[in-house]
Amino acid sequence: PRDVSSSMARFGTLREIGEGSYSTVYAGFDKEKRVAVAIKACLKKQIIKEKKAQYVHREKNVLARIAAAAAGGHPLIVSLFATLQDEAHLYFILSLAEKGDLLHLMLRQADKRFPLNAGVFYVAEITAAIHFCHSLSIVHRDLKPENVLIRSTGHIMLSDFGSCKDLSDQPQQPESTAAAASSAPRLQRRASFVGTAQYVSPEILAGEPTTRATDYWSLGVVIYQLLTGRHAFDDESEYLMFRRIRGGGSGKPTYSFPSDFPREAKDLVEKLLLLEPQLRLGCADVREKSIGVAHSPHHESALREHPFFTSHNVPWDDILSMTPPVVDH
Repeated sequence: PRDVSSSMARFGTLREIGEGSYSTVYAGFDKEKRVAVAIKACLKKQIIKEKKAQYVHREKNVLARIAAAAAGGHPLIVSLFATLQDEAHLYFILSLAEKGDLLHLMLRQADKRFPLNAGVFYVAEITAAIHFCHSLSIVHRDLKPENVLIRSTGHIMLSDFGSCKDLSDQPQQPESTAAAASSAPRLQRRASFVGTAQYVSPEILAGEPTTRATDYWSLGVVIYQLLTGRHAFDDESEYLMFRRIRGGGSGKPTYSFPSDFPREAKDLVEKLLLLEPQLRLGCADVREKSIGVAHSPHHESALREHPFFTSHNVPWDDILSMTPPVVDH
């Protein structure tokens, strides 16, 4: 690889703001454009060691697709401004989330959860972001509060597309559901490849192909977490957690609501956390075991028109006109 020290000299690093298994993220500054940026430095030897090259390339390609489709970038999705490399590193120059991520913002609240009005705001913006991704046949597959970043304005940016699935790629082949169900360790390994244990959908655990309904399941889990401060399916082990997600033979996932959980939010969560993907709200056009369902604005509207959103007058056609909630930072 060519040496890009002169190109990287254009960017100054201010402080470390995050760290992953093969990357470190810094708050930085573009000296030419005089704007704040995030610099994600990925260590090549670690990428190779962890066999993560496909994740890195997938994220780069998907963010480039989003930028092209949204005339330079979508306001609710992280933007990739440039990629550079030297002998040891790959560098992603990204939009900066000055206020961190949604999980840490939630944990800074007085009771470690958001009030309803704040929850509606964040869920509405997350929903708008994933709907845009679905319009490009992109399923995020790792939707969780840690991957929802907060701009200085208080609006969100959906991030971390390394685990996403592009349904416009080669058709998926279903995995053996019998093999998936026979071994807890195998379930755990699979989950690590396609998302995070607490948010993974039952069809992914069963080895079935990804559809956009996968993101709707995760959205239901996120809504529950933002309004309670805890995970819907927490248990003593991943094996027990996965049994709760898949229902343990009961035909429905195993979780419960606290007594003060808002009624309209409860109804929405119950309509998203259904074992059958095509029965989830907004997913009527998702056929069972489908290998590539086209985006459908008609069915998408079923989710947007739920009282959880309509009772708060969410302006879907001008989502950025919503005023960010006043929360503890």
